[in-house]
Amino acid sequence: MVAVSIADHLPDDEKISFFDRDDLAASLELILSGDARAADELARLLDMFQHALDGGLCGINEARAALVMAVELVYLRTSAHASALSLYCLSLEGHPMPGGEPDTLHNAAIKRSARSVRAARTAARARGRA
Repeated sequence: MVAVSIADHLPDDEKISFFDRDDLAASLELILSGDARAADELARLLDMFQHALDGGLCGINEARAALVMAVELVYLRTSAHASALSLYCLSLEGHPMPGGEPDTLHNAAIKRSARSVRAARTAARARGRA
């Protein structure tokens, strides 16, 4: 069975959008709050993703973009964001140690992670060929 989206055949200005940044932010805020309605909101959000994924290539692309957006929105509530913000504030006040500026530290961590990801992908490809 192939899912075909009517939206795939509509002009851009007539396409139905499943996800709006403000609505997604409000949904995630409610879900993360632990409010009694959180489970209902999570179910509604997952249902929206299901409908988007069933909507063909256009819906799949929209669901992917919404997931990226959701990660960006949720990041603001993570300990990684809190520590990065603290480090940034310290740097503005002139307190970090030399070489400990936020960009230097973050870029070094990104390089280490990128090397690790590349190594894992290379190993996975090598296993696939064997």
